[in-house]
Amino acid sequence: MTEHLSLIGTVGTEPGARALATGDTVTSFRLASSKRVKDPQSGQWRDGETSWFTISAWNGLGQNVHDSIRKGDRVVVTGRLKVRDWENDERKGTEVEVVADGIGHDLKWGTSRFIRAPKETDAAAERGDVGPPSTDGAAGGDGDAWAVPLDAEAEPATPY
Repeated sequence: MTEHLSLIGTVGTEPGARALATGDTVTSFRLASSKRVKDPQSGQWRDGETSWFTISAWNGLGQNVHDSIRKGDRVVVTGRLKVRDWENDERKGTEVEVVADGIGHDLKWGTSRFIRAPKETDAAAERGDVGPPSTDGAAGGDGDAWAVPLDAEAEPATPY
């Protein structure tokens, strides 16, 4: 299933970046999105039920997310929805993932300062290297395309 959508929410986990055996990189984090509802009796606004999404940002976008976004930030995400059912020995469930096309800070809640990324990121975007690698088994091996985590201790490139 591939549907385009926009989400507004709070980053619930520190974005983690990984390099793949294919040479691609991906940065992932969990996003909490809650609808605001008005209590009919008190007239007060409160958070409704929270939905959780796994957000994946590939290559240049992923590197910029890794350098800019932190747990607790309010963000706007646009991307393509991927829903997968999973099952293991004891449990089963549904994973909802958004493959991001764009991510930015939600300026309703604060300010942000844009700093242009290095030219390598621009060139990758122009070539269209912004999505996940193909799933045709090109990674080889045992099917586990994950390789070495990127430097998780790196400081953000931009202050916010």
